[in-house]
Amino acid sequence: MIAWKIEEKVAEYAKERNLCTKGDRVIVALSGGADSVALLRVLLSIGVECSALHCNFGLRGAESNRDEAFVRNLCNQWGVALKVKQFDVASYEREHKVSTEMACRELRYMWFEDERREQGVKAIAVAHHYDDNVETFFLNMLRGTGIQGLTGIRARNGYVIRPLLCVSREEIEAYLNEIAQDYMVDSTNLENDFKRNKIRNVLIPTLNKLFPEYAAGVSRTLQNLQGCNEFYQNAVDALRAKAVEYEDDNVVKIKTEPLREMKCGRETAIFELIKGFGFNSYTAELINRAIDDSRNVGIQFLSDSYCLTIGREELEVFRVEDEDYTEVRVNLNDLLQADDDRVGFTASLESKKKGEKRINGIDGKRTVALSVKILEENPEMIIRRWLIGDFISPFGMNGSKLLSDLFADNKYSAYQKQKARILTLANDEIFGDRTVLWVMNLRASRHYAVGADDESYVKLTMK
Repeated sequence: MIAWKIEEKVAEYAKERNLCTKGDRVIVALSGGADSVALLRVLLSIGVECSALHCNFGLRGAESNRDEAFVRNLCNQWGVALKVKQFDVASYEREHKVSTEMACRELRYMWFEDERREQGVKAIAVAHHYDDNVETFFLNMLRGTGIQGLTGIRARNGYVIRPLLCVSREEIEAYLNEIAQDYMVDSTNLENDFKRNKIRNVLIPTLNKLFPEYAAGVSRTLQNLQGCNEFYQNAVDALRAKAVEYEDDNVVKIKTEPLREMKCGRETAIFELIKGFGFNSYTAELINRAIDDSRNVGIQFLSDSYCLTIGREELEVFRVEDEDYTEVRVNLNDLLQADDDRVGFTASLESKKKGEKRINGIDGKRTVALSVKILEENPEMIIRRWLIGDFISPFGMNGSKLLSDLFADNKYSAYQKQKARILTLANDEIFGDRTVLWVMNLRASRHYAVGADDESYVKLTMK
């Protein structure tokens, strides 16, 4: 009787949420534990066509091999096609600098998706159940999270489905007991080394003892929060449509006026708009304080891959590549002999008429001309990003000008400043590598300018 009720309950839940139904083909993530074994048996019973995948991470020695053997026997018994894969978790951890738990998760889901595509099935079914949902609620709450983190586990996430979210661990064990189905027990689930296990083995049993009806209350809370989250996300989407402009594939601008108009929740709104670029809630707090004061214009924040700059009317966000911080040293004599893919320009030796003051084809922006004297006196050069305090002695002008002022005069955005490259002398006796010969694509220096009596010059041309 228990078995029939649970199968009916799962079938109805899966149909209501468009997860799977009779005749659909899905892949079951089969670990051999009670949850995944129950998932396989239930789906087979309600007419879903199943194949299975088993991950052997080799982290529990003989126990891992025991689980694999059990899964093989189970699938053979029920005529379920099975694929097993072993993973080098330690190498993945080192390469990607992630925890063991995260390494296993990423490896597992990458393989699942590869197999889903190859087999052409509707979805990947994983065995999260109601108790997992409750655990996730408490885990996220203790970590500190927003409203989305409190909504629990979704029944569908892309091609990943969770048909067992409607049943508890107690129901699963009762189901397997009634149909006389064995399963494997992962000994690490009985330990309290991880936060989730402490919630599972300590907190929830205590709550169940003190407040027997707690589960029903948490269930109602999760449902309410899911509705609140939908409403909240609609508000965020409306703000994003009003405030965010995608200038091109590289630059995103977030208008600050719609944020300044907000009477409450501004910090949260800022976080929602910037979190997709790897910025955290603390950065949102700092930005919230900064955008009302014009003295903060130009302040930058960095995430792992993006730079965010506070402007007068917007926040400018752009991806930061490793090459943005890379210096390239080059010898101009070598560059005349062979092109160098590391630099953004070519060099050639050109001739001119003696007495000619203006050289055709030299615009001082994309093309510059240097006296051949540089080949003997200072051929070593550096191509790098500009730094605060850099200045140029512009060709055709007296005195010098800070590059920051030059960029401001030409209305350079933060992204353009980040991508700007300058050519400097590598070994200037006075200024070291701060003698700027060329702000590429913008302005040339008067250093090593070509004289009227020169009959040849070095031409640098941007690619």
